[in-house]
Amino acid sequence: MATAGTAPHLRSYGPALFAYCDAGDADGATEVEAHMDASGVVPEEAELAALLRVNSARGRPDQVYRLLHRARVLLRQVADATAQLLESWFASHAASEAGLDHWDATKVKQGLRNGGGGWHGQGWLGKGQWTVARTDMDKDGTCHRCGEKLVCIDIDPSETHSFAESVAQIAINRDANFVKFQIYCIKWLECHGPFDAVIDAANVGLYNRNSFSFYEVNRVVNGIQRITKSKKLPLIILHKNRVNGGPAKLPQNQKLLESWQRAGALYATPPGSNDDWYWLYAAVIYRSLLVTNDEMRDHLFQLLGTSFFPRWKENHQNAAQYNPLSKRYFKFFCTAAYPVQPLT
Repeated sequence: MATAGTAPHLRSYGPALFAYCDAGDADGATEVEAHMDASGVVPEEAELAALLRVNSARGRPDQVYRLLHRARVLLRQVADATAQLLESWFASHAASEAGLDHWDATKVKQGLRNGGGGWHGQGWLGKGQWTVARTDMDKDGTCHRCGEKLVCIDIDPSETHSFAESVAQIAINRDANFVKFQIYCIKWLECHGPFDAVIDAANVGLYNRNSFSFYEVNRVVNGIQRITKSKKLPLIILHKNRVNGGPAKLPQNQKLLESWQRAGALYATPPGSNDDWYWLYAAVIYRSLLVTNDEMRDHLFQLLGTSFFPRWKENHQNAAQYNPLSKRYFKFFCTAAYPVQPLT
């Protein structure tokens, strides 16, 4: 295919990969996987399950460990057959003997920090039989079997950096003004550190309304400011037309805009620009919360792919929902099922 100038697809590798796996040739299967990676072809559940099966059967714990982390990154969920395969591995003698007797606790802690808090990347630690059982979670993410609660695992920093570059490149190709915003973000980061939150102000100001409301935006800004660690104002992204015209001309809104501008917390996107790229890029580069009710499903967001972007949304997007029982407060909710953390 290379000599013919034809780009390979996932289906191009399937027959060879599955043939090696079915024959118990783990080395051959790994070579096919490496060729896929070199060609930019990403395996899916069927391919990863086949690789896990052959490496598990051959008692290769290092390869199983590596593949489990690939599956963690690439798969949103697994079929029951794959779950049974994983159960078989952890119930095996090879799994019980795979771990290190001694390890560097400092490296483990550093690995946890680098990995976002949920995995260390240092391999299997400790020996002994695993306890393997199925369970389910309650609505708050607490395991019914062990009583532990699922925590938010942040995205790997290198993945975040690559994702930010992807967002910027797509935005620049569609909006020449975006480069100025990149410079603004970098300079602010160098001088003041990251924002804890980014507000999609157009979305918030129009939420369940026919006209734009600065009052509603300010309520969300104040609510987010209260719950973030730094207590700093969030970054407010709003189109210049809304900053200069319409309700913005009212005296009370002028004072509000001026206070945000003095704090360096307001960025007005220029005419003709799509503000979606601005608030998304800012939230990614600052690794901050993104407050928007936009589900980000239209064609523009499809350009970002289906691997990393959904995971990023689960960790960073919060919806701002008006509480009809109280005229004073919004409630903020993580959009993912886990963790479910009402931020009030």
